[in-house]
This record gives sequence, structure tokens and C-alpha cells, in this order.
Amino acid sequence: MKTIIFLLLTTISITSFSQTEFEKGYLINNNGQRINCYIKDNDWKNNPAKVNYRIGESGETKVADLKNTKAFGIGNKVAYVRAVVDIDYSSGDVAALSQKRDPELKTDTVFLKTLIKGVASLYYYENGSLIRYFYSTSSKPIEQLIYKEYINGNKGIFKNRDFTAQLWENVRCSETSINIIKTIQYKAQDLSDYFRNYNACVNKAYTDYTLSEKKKLFSLTFAPGVERGSMSIDSRETNLIDVDFGSKFNYRIGLELNMLLPFNHYRWSIFMEPTYQQYSGHEIIERTYYLPRDVNAEYKSLEIPMGLKYHFQLNKKTFLFLRGGLVVDIPFSSTITYTNEDRLYKILSGNSFIAGIGVQHNRFSSEFRYYGNRDILSSSMSWDTKYSKLSFILGYRIF
Repeated sequence: MKTIIFLLLTTISITSFSQTEFEKGYLINNNGQRINCYIKDNDWKNNPAKVNYRIGESGETKVADLKNTKAFGIGNKVAYVRAVVDIDYSSGDVAALSQKRDPELKTDTVFLKTLIKGVASLYYYENGSLIRYFYSTSSKPIEQLIYKEYINGNKGIFKNRDFTAQLWENVRCSETSINIIKTIQYKAQDLSDYFRNYNACVNKAYTDYTLSEKKKLFSLTFAPGVERGSMSIDSRETNLIDVDFGSKFNYRIGLELNMLLPFNHYRWSIFMEPTYQQYSGHEIIERTYYLPRDVNAEYKSLEIPMGLKYHFQLNKKTFLFLRGGLVVDIPFSSTITYTNEDRLYKILSGNSFIAGIGVQHNRFSSEFRYYGNRDILSSSMSWDTKYSKLSFILGYRIF
């Protein structure tokens, strides 16, 4: 059962992940000709070196790359421009910082992502852990804004913030003080704000491509539900104390915190869902030549499922989602008791995995979720204990 569900969800996830649509866009070729087309929007995390496009919505798929394309864009939400630039490839890893203050520049041809386009423009480049910002003005071609962390002997980590001098010299409004520039961090939000303000200050029109990227990353969902749990105990030494409590229906109450990941159209997210759950069972063990034994199970715990969710859109307001991850279990007041023999065993933490599928419409959601077997008496090497369950969960997104 575990393997089947895992393979099913993996297959569906991979299939749905590949269903990226072609959207209306444009290309500019080496001759400066603008070509209206449909571009496959992969919501690139790293700056792409090529893109797939079609002249018609159902036409032949072609490739535009750094050799034949000067620029491309999709509607008003994303634009890339080809540039031959000097890029600082210095490592930002603390363990591999350079001892040189100066950037380690290498000339490269890349597609730069446009963040702000105006009389002063801001661009972005990302490749793995490497993040760099570039700028241009009406009188200055594209060049990198220089920022570098480096080690200065035994004095610790220093910062080369030459980008502030570049802004002061080349992108400065008459109202801008040196103190304002000194506060700017080498981050998209700070730099975008500065370039917006500059273009507005010089009274020039500009295009802000960062507006389409703004999205609420965090959400909190109230998640009550019902569960059908099964518990059994098998002794490796004797079958006289083996017991199967069977399937029981119980309730659960949870709060899911969800954080969208800012790539692939925010289809992936990380979740954590602290949940109260309980299970109660009573059985009488009857064996030939032995007195009946009463066995009671009382299991209450705080479960904390955590993992990844994948969403894909059915229409403007409805999404299907898949979920997979691990469960950290924290039991309390939980025991298994053999009353006739005066035996009491404390239920301990038993971690497991989850797999779920559900649908979300506006603020409401519903989900079927499977919890894999967990060993709840893991400290006893002579026992095999199994607890698994299937849940039906309703959700209401608070924010």
C-alpha cells in the first residue's frame, strides 16, 4: 500500500509538473525584428539560456537561444534581454570567501531578467547560489552593480559595497542624499525601490516587472477532520498477547501553515501542520487454556506533518493539490494496558510518512490523506506495533 501510493503520487506530480503552458509573448531576433509568438513559461528560477516558443498556439515548437535572440518577454509580467557583461563569479559561501576585495570578473553572454525598465533600468541574474544585479542608463550600457563579501586576514568578513558608489555617480536624483544610498541593501526589494524612485524623480515613464511577482507567500488554514485509524500489536516471543484493535473512527484538529516557493508559478509550497489526534481501542484476548485478557489502548498525540505540496490550476478559483512528507509524533497520556496482568506500556513517538490529494476552491479545501505505519512501542525490541490511518480533512484558509 505504501509503495503504491508513493509511486502514484510521484507519477502524478511529475506529470503535472511538466504541464507548463505556452503564453502570449514576443521575441526580438538578431535583426531587431519583433516576432509575436507563444513562449513556454517555466517561471525560471535560474536565468535561462534558451526558451521554447511557437509561432501559433498549436504550431511547431522551436528554440530561441543566446545565439539567435536579443530579447524575449511574456506579456507585461516578464522580460529578458541578452547582454555581454562582466560577471563577478566570486563565491558567497562563507567557507570559500576570497581574500581579495576586488570582484573576480569574467565576460559572459547571458539573458538578464528585467526588473525595472526606464531611463535607468535594473536587471537580475541568478544561477544556483550566484545572485547578481545589473543596471543601465540612457548613457551607460549594462554593467554589474558590484557587491562582494571577502575575508581580510584575521579581521573577519568585510563587504565591498561599490554598488553604492555606482548609484551615487550614475543613478542619482537631486533629492537623493548619500545617507539614503548607504542604507540600500544588495537585495531585489531595496534596489527595485531605488530605481522606481529615481525614474519617478526624473519624471520619466518606466515599466515595473516586479509587480506581477508580488504574491502572498504565507497562509494559515484551519483543518479539522475525521480519521479511520488501525492499531495492532504482535509479540515476537508469543502470540498470547497479540491483539488487533481494528479500525476506529476519531476526530482531528489541525492548523496548517503553508509557504509558497517563488518559482514555477508558485506551484510548490512547504507546509507544516500541528494536529491533535486520538485513538481509543478495547479488545479481549481469548486463547485456549488461558483466561481472557482485557487490553485497552489510549493514544493521544500532537502530530506535526511537514513536507511539500504541489498545486495545479483547474480554473481561476480552483486548484488540485498533492502532498507528501514526514510526520513527527509527540504522544502524551498514551498507554496500552493489559488489565488482567497489570501490565502498562507507554506509547512513544513513532514517526511515519504521509501522502495526500485534495482540492481547494477559494478559501475552502478538502483532502484525503494516508498516514503510513508507525511503530508506537519502539523501545520494546520484542514487540511489533503498527498504527496507520486514513483521514478526510476539511480546510478553511484564515489568511
